[in-house]
Amino acid sequence: MNKLLKLAVCMALPVAGAMFVPVASATVGTATTTVPVTATVIDSCTVEASPVLFGNYNGISGAALDAVAIVSPTCTVGTAYSIDLSAGLGNDATHTTRKLTGPDGAALAYSIYTDISRTTVWGNGTAGTATPLGVGAGVAQSVMMYGRVPAAQSSMVGSYADTITVTVAY
Repeated sequence: MNKLLKLAVCMALPVAGAMFVPVASATVGTATTTVPVTATVIDSCTVEASPVLFGNYNGISGAALDAVAIVSPTCTVGTAYSIDLSAGLGNDATHTTRKLTGPDGAALAYSIYTDISRTTVWGNGTAGTATPLGVGAGVAQSVMMYGRVPAAQSSMVGSYADTITVTVAY
């Protein structure tokens, strides 16, 4: 009987397997929809700047000391911006006459200009100063800063420093 049972099971398996074969059904119809996808690009800017390094100044040589540095604003494409410079931290500093501070509070005057001929003072747009304007391109843009320490300043020997703040308004 055991052999008969095995034979019956073996013969029934192919028939049982055939009963569970998936049957392809015909497509009756379809349904679709759309999904809105949105994003908004906002005005945005960042800014970096290289230091203004004047080097060694000789107050009795009769020569001004010049330096060049770069302000690099990066703004989203199409974003209009202006670049302001603060007067700095020196005592009695203004946008037109900034002050490097040295030993015992000694001062060394300097200015920052928007042009290589050093005729247009870079400031915040007040008191005759200019602020460079631009339109963002999505990459860093180089804007030159032209610095000058005027000739013939009587200043104490030593190191002088100042800090100015660069502000990109957009």
